[in-house]
Amino acid sequence: MALKRSIGAVGLTFVGVSGVVGSGWLFAPLLAAKYAGPAAILVWLLCGVAVLLLALTFAEVCGRLPVAGGLGRIPFFTHGRLVAAAMGWTAWIGYLVAAPIEVAVMMRYLAGPFPFLEDPGTAHRLSAWGVAAAVAMLAVMTGLNALGVAFFARLNTGLTWLRSPCRWSLPP
Repeated sequence: MALKRSIGAVGLTFVGVSGVVGSGWLFAPLLAAKYAGPAAILVWLLCGVAVLLLALTFAEVCGRLPVAGGLGRIPFFTHGRLVAAAMGWTAWIGYLVAAPIEVAVMMRYLAGPFPFLEDPGTAHRLSAWGVAAAVAMLAVMTGLNALGVAFFARLNTGLTWLRSPCRWSLPP
């Protein structure tokens, strides 16, 4: 069965860019500097080299084995059923928690201009309005994802263009 290619090169590129330039690019350096201080720069460089080597290896294998479900099927070809099952479950859990994590980050961003979203006496605990807004955002994200991959890719391309020169800062 042939793969159905409905996203296109631009959409696929922006899905990748949006996966890399997500909310983590603001929180990860903040937390790394908080815990490791100046050594965080060295750790970022070492991790960057390691991830680059992994990405190049995965790209080479994907180029040689162009199959659907690569994240679960390629480990099956290279390492067997147990590793494939572990990778498949890990990917599924990652996809499952991605939307709630993004909602949590959005709520943290929105608490700056909309302080009523958090309880004033607690550290980043949502108020009743905050919980309602978070549930609504999660419902919208679920609805957008249910509309299909091609629609999501077009929407993601536009949103990535808008957020690429991101000037957001974390609330104090």
